[in-house]
Amino acid sequence: EAKFNKLVAEGDVAAKGLKLTEAKAKYEEAVDLKKEPAVQLKLDNVNKQIAEAEQKIKLENEFQQLKIEGLQLATDQKWVDAKVKLTAALAIHSDVLVSQKLKEVEDKIKADAALTQNETEYQNLMAAAKLAEAANKLDEAIAKYTEAQLKKPTEQEPKDKIAELQKLKQNLAKQ
Repeated sequence: EAKFNKLVAEGDVAAKGLKLTEAKAKYEEAVDLKKEPAVQLKLDNVNKQIAEAEQKIKLENEFQQLKIEGLQLATDQKWVDAKVKLTAALAIHSDVLVSQKLKEVEDKIKADAALTQNETEYQNLMAAAKLAEAANKLDEAIAKYTEAQLKKPTEQEPKDKIAELQKLKQNLAKQ
């Protein structure tokens, strides 16, 4: 009985000091000596605290891994994959750096989408202009090339085509 009481007291001291594994060992030893519901309850509580602490460590490790991977993917300009990792990291807990990087990544995704949209519109206008040109609809072709030039001002092809078609129009007018 004295040994049992000593083990429970030592377990209580260890539990108060948050030395959970030590408290667990003392309570287990005490329960092995004598089946006491109050001590079993203390043991169960310590086991629960240990499990919660392990879960927190596991989540923190997962957060750190997602953060590292997300930041690396952002550095590699793999925006969509970076967004997935950083969003998953923020689902675990908030972090200023992760939040800032996620905003940057989302802005890059939007910018890329705008560039893709612009490129698609440019290609469609160029195709329409070429069809109009092939059908000998010079004014329509010039209008489409002009729209395409507005989409991508640095491209030379629309400029050349506009000049070529205007020259062709002048020659036709002279004839």
